[in-house]
Amino acid sequence: MPESVVVTGIGMRTPIGNDAVQTASAVRAGINRFALWEALGTAFEDDAGVIASFLPDELGDEPWVGKAIDLVPEPLHEALWSSGLFDFGEVRAWNQRVQVGAYIATPYEDRAGVSKEAFRLFAIEARQHCIAPAHADFVQVVSCDHAAGIMAVDRAAQDLQTHKIDFAVVGGLDSLLHADYLKALWAEGRLKLPTHADGLLPGEAAAVVVLERARDAEARGAPILARLGEAAIDHEALPLGPEYPIRAEGSSRAISAALARMGGPGRVERIIVDLSGERWRSLEWALVETRCLGGLPQEWQLWHPADCLGDIGAATSIVHLCLALRAFARGYGGGGAILLAAASPRGERAALAVFPAQEGT
Repeated sequence: MPESVVVTGIGMRTPIGNDAVQTASAVRAGINRFALWEALGTAFEDDAGVIASFLPDELGDEPWVGKAIDLVPEPLHEALWSSGLFDFGEVRAWNQRVQVGAYIATPYEDRAGVSKEAFRLFAIEARQHCIAPAHADFVQVVSCDHAAGIMAVDRAAQDLQTHKIDFAVVGGLDSLLHADYLKALWAEGRLKLPTHADGLLPGEAAAVVVLERARDAEARGAPILARLGEAAIDHEALPLGPEYPIRAEGSSRAISAALARMGGPGRVERIIVDLSGERWRSLEWALVETRCLGGLPQEWQLWHPADCLGDIGAATSIVHLCLALRAFARGYGGGGAILLAAASPRGERAALAVFPAQEGT
């Protein structure tokens, strides 16, 4: 049986919170910072501006690769501090063989407005600067939008269980607030505008979690915030588009597998999903609910934080994981597990169960 993997540190930076506590409290209270993103002006049809969810200090009209150095450091330091690891210097003082892996969830490499060279430079910067306080021995970049965070957590958990690493720093970051990308979303009919009722509200955020093997965390007296179940990864065979029907086959398989691996749907009391205003997401989730969730407890709840955060792209799954852990910490997560589900536009589907610290997987 694989070793249990736990979360010992979290950090977030979002439009509604400078840290994990502020963000989770604001989401629970239903607070948002939706406003006209003036950096873009009125670049769309009928002089319609873009309503967005952006950081209070306005990072401007740049691609996500240019904003990474502003988005990542604060949640990274918060996660390391809350896990009691700081910069790993103290840990390596008594064990030079400690291996640290960093896993970064990002948008697709070929996002509109991001050249191959810009992405290559981002990867170099990530290794040298963005995760520098963690002193990582290696870095993996997982580039597949919403589902990237769960996929990064899954890779980190596998490396911990095989003892390839001793600590994992897993982060997700994104900013949809870039004119070139927003114009591409508009052309695809995916952007919410006064002339287009359904669509996403673009946002930006970053989040980080620290993962360890349970017995190692217990040995060093670390605060165990939650225990991870086994992730389920799948793919939709048909691409997204008006000419293709929504079948939710990959999503249904991923959700069903995650539920089976955790012992059945009766253990789930909350589900956090990435519904963000796009019609295809709602249609797909409606199919998943009818197929897969009949065995959930009667009082189960569905949470969709994009109501407060907007669509935060590749940061979604890690932000959702942090929100689940804050729900456990504050007592409103229910007594059972929280299931995370994510769907990426090119077909990647992922699900992950998270358990309270006192409950085993």
